Amino acid sequence: MPDRPDKNLQESEREELPSDTEDSKAENGVASADDGVTAEVSPEETLRNEVEEWRDKFLRKAAELENFRKRVRQDYESMSSAVRQALILEFLPVLDDFDRLLSSSQPNDVEGLRDGAQLIRDKLSRVFASLGVEKIDAEGKPFDHDEHDAVLIIESPDHPPHVVVSVVQPGYKMNGRVIRHAQVAVSKEPEETPPDSDDES
Repeated sequence: MPDRPDKNLQESEREELPSDTEDSKAENGVASADDGVTAEVSPEETLRNEVEEWRDKFLRKAAELENFRKRVRQDYESMSSAVRQALILEFLPVLDDFDRLLSSSQPNDVEGLRDGAQLIRDKLSRVFASLGVEKIDAEGKPFDHDEHDAVLIIESPDHPPHVVVSVVQPGYKMNGRVIRHAQVAVSKEPEETPPDSDDES
């Protein structure tokens, strides 16, 4: 009889051992399957996620670049259209003057037509000047490849060699930049005539 209490005590201690063992495992950082801890992600899965992330970033940047190109193209077209419209508005008054000249002049009034045409030309010259367009002064000047285009080479006793003798078609600059070269005739050195045989004898 006296041995039974000790036996019961030992049995109770043995029953408490599993709970103590689980607590010690938890304290040592060992997790059980019931804790809900997910399995560690594999390197392949991590790499796949990174590739997908960079792919999404690339697609977004490509879309942004395409939208930027469309905006630049639209802005350029709008600006070009505005410039053309402003230029046309500058020339419309000149066209109106031509219409008035042709409708009001008499067929035999040559002098009136000439005066009207001169007035329109002067007005057109002022429009060009307002746009920064100026005529290239070429005649009598040394030949310049940047401004002149030689279409004729002639002998001229009145000019030294490589000088513009006459202008076939005038050239123009716009804001100091050549927009059309002047087509000119350029002088050259006169060819030496061989002496006559009679003179040599």
